[in-house]
Amino acid sequence: MMRTATHIMTTMVVALFPTIGAAQSFDGYYMPVSAPPGSWRCNADFLGSDGGSVGIIGDTFFGVENTCTMSNPRPENGGIRYDTACEAEGEISRSSILIRQTAVGITILRGSEVIEWRRCGAADARASNHRWVSGFAMGVSEASTRDANGNVVTFSCNGGLDGELFIELGGRPVPGGPVEIEVDGRAFSMTAWAQGGSINTECSVCADAYNSLWQAVAAGNTMSVTAGDMTAMFDLVGSSAALGPIPCVPVGQSN
Repeated sequence: MMRTATHIMTTMVVALFPTIGAAQSFDGYYMPVSAPPGSWRCNADFLGSDGGSVGIIGDTFFGVENTCTMSNPRPENGGIRYDTACEAEGEISRSSILIRQTAVGITILRGSEVIEWRRCGAADARASNHRWVSGFAMGVSEASTRDANGNVVTFSCNGGLDGELFIELGGRPVPGGPVEIEVDGRAFSMTAWAQGGSINTECSVCADAYNSLWQAVAAGNTMSVTAGDMTAMFDLVGSSAALGPIPCVPVGQSN
């Protein structure tokens, strides 16, 4: 049964499953990232209704005209995965979802489906990076962008070969391990080398992901990068001119 708005507000907790999610509080009211401002009634009174807010309150996930109970939280690839039991039109379905924080809300992965929600009250938040620019020195060209918070993304290319990707979040190279990148809702799972900062492009799968990411960034509108417990949002204005139409051959394919 759908909870009343009063009950929801009374039982709202500070963090979702504090033992695991203390650093990633997903509780709150959201609207789809693609929704025009003002098109959704982004508050508790319309939670779960068509055109109202969607959200996560405690262990309950409120979609549009359906609710899911979330259980068994466990860390996975920079987010938290939950088992879900969802009720819609009297039917119960079971699956799992992976939730990650972004600069303006959360991303929900259910199988191959990617859902992006913007937190209510953050509807006007925007990436704050500078326009993408290109440069050339010592035979190496670079296409990059940065913001005032020390978030930097740089694609490098050595005469059309040895394409590489370097990422810093919060003024530091991303740590070695998984790096999740999303461009306009399309997910790219990559890995930083153990020393951090440099993304692995040397395996065939890694090289393919690099090529696809290059093309997506050149043609896209927004990009988010998540590594560890940090996420940064980047606008892709100027990326097409900075990168060019043809991906640089990554390290894994240049030998």
